[in-house]
Amino acid sequence: MLVYEDRVVLPYIPLLLKELTELKVVNDKKVDHPRKSSKDLSDAMCGAVFNSISRTPRDINQEIDIHVPGRTYEEKPMQDALPPPLTEDAEDYLKGVGLL
Repeated sequence: MLVYEDRVVLPYIPLLLKELTELKVVNDKKVDHPRKSSKDLSDAMCGAVFNSISRTPRDINQEIDIHVPGRTYEEKPMQDALPPPLTEDAEDYLKGVGLL
């Protein structure tokens, strides 16, 4: 339902899309895959989404403290705490698997 409600955006991974479109509800209880297929990637994605939702506190207006080892927030601005830019190899790989 999250996909239909536009509450989650899925990465473009052809295997994930194939698995998700082949899933069937069996006996109104169980979601299963065809005999010669699998649903490992779709299970992992659904588990990640479920855990993200179920473990998120209801109070979404929380303040979040940023901790940088060895420094206080005032000493190190937020932009300095960001990860370094992607290398060209990493960017090519992520584009290849459909994540960029």
